[in-house]
Amino acid sequence: MLKIVIILFSTFTIACSTVRVRVAVIRPAEINLHGKNEIVVDEITGPSADPIATQIKEAVASSPYVKLIAPQSDAGTTRLKGHVKTQHVDEKTWNSEDYCDPSAQRSNKQRCVFHYREAIAKSELCFDLFDMGTNTRIFNKEIACTQKEKTQYTQYKNEFFVFAFFELLADIFRSANGTFNRAPSINHESVLRRCDKDLAIQVLHTISSWEEMVTVQLQKDSQLPKLKEGIAFVKAGDWGKATQLFLEAQKEAENMPSLPKKTMSKVYWDLGMAYLYNARFDDAHTFINRAYTLTANRTYKKELSNVERMKQDHTKFIEQTGESTPGPSHLNF
Repeated sequence: MLKIVIILFSTFTIACSTVRVRVAVIRPAEINLHGKNEIVVDEITGPSADPIATQIKEAVASSPYVKLIAPQSDAGTTRLKGHVKTQHVDEKTWNSEDYCDPSAQRSNKQRCVFHYREAIAKSELCFDLFDMGTNTRIFNKEIACTQKEKTQYTQYKNEFFVFAFFELLADIFRSANGTFNRAPSINHESVLRRCDKDLAIQVLHTISSWEEMVTVQLQKDSQLPKLKEGIAFVKAGDWGKATQLFLEAQKEAENMPSLPKKTMSKVYWDLGMAYLYNARFDDAHTFINRAYTLTANRTYKKELSNVERMKQDHTKFIEQTGESTPGPSHLNF
């Protein structure tokens, strides 16, 4: 069964008929390292190589699907080597003048100078994977990262001539010393380290299955209380019990000839989503398609493509890990 983690809380739309639940699903790695998932993070060269190597090791160690092996050990099946091609930070500053509060009344249109500073960090990493048994390269990839940080300072322009004159002199002095822009400084090292972490995550997603947060939409209707009851079990992380209640709602709905098509579509949708997150992909496709046929809802149509994607991901996950997952795993908050 598909590994799923239900977390956080559900939120409601204004109409109160759609319930959104945050769900963590397991995505497969980019490449299949089944049987070769003992990873030795070897030499990383180039600028700021050590911090990036540390982040990669921490990322690999955090995954339950690959195992980090020390370089000094005789064990290991796959060796990772990399080179940091470039890593730098560009910074720019600029000012603009406008009303301090554009929404204020006309009588209170005080003007301000807005000082901005932005740092843009960029890193590129090329890494290779080697089969330690044959000492042959089995994979190569180049990845990149861009991280930004922006600060702002608001300078209120003084309307009194004397004070405005002294402010002008102060700005001239700052300009002469290269400090005219008053936006707070940015720690370049901190921005670069965020890039290191981003690169490490990209490496991990290449070699290991990983968790992604998605939002699942479910539908409730006052004419079918069992939909609401089923959704309550989804929030509690019990898709199995939710499926039973959605099936009961389906039986009730099919015995109500006057039930609007839109309401019937909600039953099929909820049932389809329950099957989807229980890894019954064909059943999920059948019921979501029924919901779409009744209403031509574009959300339903879009979900049909997601069913196929999750089916493929599930197959890849089993191939890569050798796991036949017995059922969803839940964390309840």
